[in-house]
This record gives sequence, structure tokens and C-alpha cells, in this order.
Amino acid sequence: MTRINDGQNVENAFSLTAHKVQGLALPHVTTSVNKSLFAKGQAYVAMSCATSWQNLRIINFDYNYLISPRAALNKNKRLNAIHARGFQNLQ
Repeated sequence: MTRINDGQNVENAFSLTAHKVQGLALPHVTTSVNKSLFAKGQAYVAMSCATSWQNLRIINFDYNYLISPRAALNKNKRLNAIHARGFQNLQ
């Protein structure tokens, strides 16, 4: 893909699928978290390829498309209940 930036210079641009980049460290990552995700863990794979938070750009973010393991959801529910009680009777 070729794009023209604001200075009217032509730049090359490339895209890769989350499956193709699995295990790679990439200098810049742009990904969406929305209905375009079609496999569990796909957002994690794409985001984990970024070498730092500064090199990660998330566009089209929709919280409803984050897929969490059941254990993580249960732990979050327990921590919310503890917070609601004011941290009394910690277990």
C-alpha cells in the first residue's frame, strides 16, 4: 500500500495479520479491538508484538470485544466485591 502524507511525500505502508506476527517484536503496531476480531486471543497477540506502549496504537476500540478467561472475570468480580465492602474482611 502506498500513502501520501501531509507533505505530499509518498510512503510505503505494510500490513500483517495477527497470526503472521505471532512471536515477533515489531517497532510499530496499530491494531483494532472491535468486531474485526475473529479469534480468541487475537488482540493479545497483536498488542504483545509492540516493543513498548509508546509503539502501540489501538484504533476502533470497543470494550465489548475484549475476551477474558473465566478465571480472570471471577477474580475481577471478587475484587469488586471487596472494594464495595471497603476492604473489610479481606480473604
